[in-house]
Amino acid sequence: MIAMRDAPRREGTVLILCLVLGVAVLGFIAAAATMARTSTAWSEHLLERTAGVAVAEAVSETALRRLREEIANFELLPDEGITLSGVVEIGGADYSYDIEPIGVDDGFLFSRTDPADGALRLVSYYRLRASAGALSSGLGIERIVEVRLMPVIEYAAFYDGALEILPGSNMTISGRIHTNSNLYIGAVSGRTLTLDTTYLRAGGEIYRRRLDGTQQEMPGTVNIRVTTDPIDAPAQFASMGVSQDFEDYAGDPAGWVSFADERWGGTVRTASHGVERIAVPEIGSIQAFRDGEPGFYHGEAGLVIRDGRGFRRTPSGGLEEILNLPAGTITESQIYDAREGKYVTVTNVDLDLLGQASAFPENRLIYAYRTTSSATQPNGIRFRNGASLANDALIVSPNPVYLQGDFNTIDKKGAALICDAVNVLSNGWDDSKVAGAPITNYVAEETTFNVALVTGNVPTGHPGGAYSGGFENLARLHENWSNINLHINGGFVCIFESEIARAPVNGAAYRAPRRNFTFDTDIIERFVTRFSHRILPCAVEVRRVLWRDGRGSLLDENDG
Repeated sequence: MIAMRDAPRREGTVLILCLVLGVAVLGFIAAAATMARTSTAWSEHLLERTAGVAVAEAVSETALRRLREEIANFELLPDEGITLSGVVEIGGADYSYDIEPIGVDDGFLFSRTDPADGALRLVSYYRLRASAGALSSGLGIERIVEVRLMPVIEYAAFYDGALEILPGSNMTISGRIHTNSNLYIGAVSGRTLTLDTTYLRAGGEIYRRRLDGTQQEMPGTVNIRVTTDPIDAPAQFASMGVSQDFEDYAGDPAGWVSFADERWGGTVRTASHGVERIAVPEIGSIQAFRDGEPGFYHGEAGLVIRDGRGFRRTPSGGLEEILNLPAGTITESQIYDAREGKYVTVTNVDLDLLGQASAFPENRLIYAYRTTSSATQPNGIRFRNGASLANDALIVSPNPVYLQGDFNTIDKKGAALICDAVNVLSNGWDDSKVAGAPITNYVAEETTFNVALVTGNVPTGHPGGAYSGGFENLARLHENWSNINLHINGGFVCIFESEIARAPVNGAAYRAPRRNFTFDTDIIERFVTRFSHRILPCAVEVRRVLWRDGRGSLLDENDG
């Protein structure tokens, strides 16, 4: 009887327990649903933020590339304090950025000698802000970047495209060597190429063979200087065999890096090491006119030579003709250019008479051009009687230039030439060369040119797979130089393709000399220290120093 009375009580207790458990389960379900919604929202937030940072990074990289290119092409000068701003289109949407100089009023904090290569660097700093726009609720990137300008003439060889050093006789190159692309090196059997430098850089990779259609391996000896510690230790060299280049490590870049570092102690560095392209001036900077306005060097020159007339820059920035130049200072004549296979008209500029007339410009910048020069008729400018220059000189022309006879050999000055293509004529040249005559008729005489050369070439493969001529033929030859010394002291810079003198190398047009090419530090130092950075052709590097993505303080980019 007692048991029968307790049954309803037990049933009620079970019911209550079930209700409690049900409520608990519902609570767990509700909590789980809430957590799921929260997790989903957080995931969406993280995805949005990640996408925003990625977009802002892309905008940032585009903005920095534009900054490098504008500075390299003189469209933006750091000491002008100009803020650069713009938009980048990504996926059909526009994202904004702005860049402003910071630190000092004149844009440059300081100049310094880089311990890695001994070259001068002009250093300035910028703040970059890049936005992700509505994609991520205003999230953006802020960076502090270091901009370094490096005069390109501070290099023994600086190429924007492929650099080929493939001499047919013994050759030694001293001084910094850089290419933004691949480096091809070698020597013919029984000959030696010596790279006496502890700074050999390639934005691509290094190959021990030719680039042209033959792809031929060159079995001669290639020696490269080893970077030692201490750095003033006696020079040591290690060879690079035909099976010791990047091509033999193509599937193992890390293996190539390890081999190169162990063999040359840091002298050789390539894209596998992290070497990147450096922005350089484009050929447009030397054109007479761009978009209807004078090109940069044309507009800056203190002396402009147009066809057969000379003009000086006035205080107001205009040009006035110089009417009292001595007879013979600026003339015209024809010469035969066997490489181009044409008779060309040249404006002859007598540098000695120009100096006697006190016509050298105060800013030392001379710009010379012909209005009749084109790829179909490559007329040009010839400078002669330049053994003694009245002053340091930066000579610029958008046309082919011919340097005739000893140049800057008496009381050497700082001197550089920027042009479409550079041709060297010896002390023995007399304008008698004619089409069809054997090259043996035109024997060169030993000649010395003390000048940094910044010029174009016709790259290998253009046209018809032809060889560019390489570093050894960047200065074009027109005489029989066999067993005769050709001295070029300065630097060799090739940062654009020739637009006027487009004919490929023609072995029948010359015979090779004994090439004595030297990186002349005295000429370069004098040139760099006496010319304003505003007109120096410079390579431009940008190094990221600090950053933040909207979440906190600026962080050191090098801390990972």
